[in-house]
Amino acid sequence: MTALLSAVTRRDAEAAIALATEDFVFEPASTPMFERHPYHGHEGLRAYFADLERDWDEFDITVAAVREAARHTVVLARIYARAGGAIADGPAAFVFELRDGRVAWAKTYRDREEALRFAGLE
Repeated sequence: MTALLSAVTRRDAEAAIALATEDFVFEPASTPMFERHPYHGHEGLRAYFADLERDWDEFDITVAAVREAARHTVVLARIYARAGGAIADGPAAFVFELRDGRVAWAKTYRDREEALRFAGLE
């Protein structure tokens, strides 16, 4: 999961695709600046990276901790993003579900506690 987040920070779509199942679903968090909808499959990941490139001049994910649950993995992190003069900087969490060693589903939470509750890690 941290390898996938590293690929996002590097804006390396092909590295992310190599870690994801063909039917991968990513649910990014919306921001006040950008409304986000789920991205589906490898083409969806390519579209996400195109949106990331278009929308943010800088985008960085710093991992703070990884917590394992029975079905999900939660990565607690900090996101820093800049678009022009606007900056988004704050805590976040990513919840992942794996299948056959690859990421099948991922969702970004702006509220870390909500992500931990979802995964049963309160």
